[in-house]
Amino acid sequence: MAGLAAIAAAGVGARIPARSSTATVVGLTGGIGMGKSSAAAWFRRCGFRVHDADATVHSLYAAGGAAVEPVCAAFPSARGADGGIDRAALSAAVATAGREASLQRLEEIVHPLVTEERAGFVRRAGEEGEWLVVVDVPLLLETLRDEAALRAQVDVVLLVSCSAAEQRRRCLARPGMSEPKLESILARQLPDADKRARADFVVDTGLSSGVAETRAQLARFVESVRASQPDRWGGWLRQPRACPARGGGRAGGGGGSVACITFDLDETCWPTMPPIDAARRAMEPLLAEAMPRSHESGALASLGGAFRALREERPLIAHDMLELRAAALSRVAEEHGEALSSQQVAALGEAFITARSQTGDHLFTDVAGTVARLRAAGYVVGAITDGNADVARDALTAPLFDFAITAADAGCHKGSMPPFLMAAQAAGCHVSQLARHSREDPPS
Repeated sequence: MAGLAAIAAAGVGARIPARSSTATVVGLTGGIGMGKSSAAAWFRRCGFRVHDADATVHSLYAAGGAAVEPVCAAFPSARGADGGIDRAALSAAVATAGREASLQRLEEIVHPLVTEERAGFVRRAGEEGEWLVVVDVPLLLETLRDEAALRAQVDVVLLVSCSAAEQRRRCLARPGMSEPKLESILARQLPDADKRARADFVVDTGLSSGVAETRAQLARFVESVRASQPDRWGGWLRQPRACPARGGGRAGGGGGSVACITFDLDETCWPTMPPIDAARRAMEPLLAEAMPRSHESGALASLGGAFRALREERPLIAHDMLELRAAALSRVAEEHGEALSSQQVAALGEAFITARSQTGDHLFTDVAGTVARLRAAGYVVGAITDGNADVARDALTAPLFDFAITAADAGCHKGSMPPFLMAAQAAGCHVSQLARHSREDPPS
């Protein structure tokens, strides 16, 4: 396993073979409740194709699916009224026939079908010019215990993980989950320590800030793979026509011409400080009520010192202004003998973002007209910001943009590629079809 320090030093992609005809295949895996679905959603938002093994099984079990007849031959009572597999009936049949032997029999039927479908997904992605694809396989390391077999299917293993206590807390909070059911599931999964030993990169989803730190680790992972493959990355950038349908936007993905123009917000669409100063004034009574001693001491007048310290101490939240503010408020409260609940911190953060996002009255005079002309010319117009203004919360600003991507969404600042990948996905185009960012160029 390569941790953050090792990744920074050598790059996770160093072990990936240079195969110009295929996409780099990331094997995303992790035990139940470890955060795999959240990681997969982040990759999708970046525009990466993600193959979902669980969804594939559902398709194989549906009426007409390739697994229906062989599974029903082995477990006749599993056939549903619609002609597909009734999963509840299949589960009962497995339990009745002897769980361990029946599960092995079922896996011998289903796993080859899933593997075949996944191989076709990867092959098509490579043929269509994709640089990187993700295969979401819950039992990747359980079903491919031989290292050579594993590396024949994936180039890099990305494991999502958290503590056993956090895993159990998440799982038992799910509807229908029980201690016996969880123990039965865990018994069929490798211990997390064994998975960590085989993974190339581990994302810890159980850190204190949760989503912010998870996204930061995923962004670092993508940047490391990208840096290790300059030729493949560059080739993908030069082939936007290979990705003709991306995202939900209206730009259209082919041709290589500019399809989307993105703007920064602060000092591009409005001056930075007036909305922030107004938000600070609006927060005064709320902070005085929630943190009276901290407020009276004057410690809340400027949180800059706490922000700077937290950026050094917790680099995985350095990109997320809302998380930094929450951590800074909690620290100041603790220093003054006050305890803020997580609900109070969340409410204060929500109030600040709402107030800080009232930007319409501060728009530079030429912004609305410029955006209108760009849209009339057929361009998608979006925002990419390292700040925390939410353009959707202001009635004047919201109509200007087709989408907005923040550093908190991407897990990193604009010096890295994920914000621009997300922007392209939102616009429905290839990242090479984003015009020059108004304040900074996208990374090359």
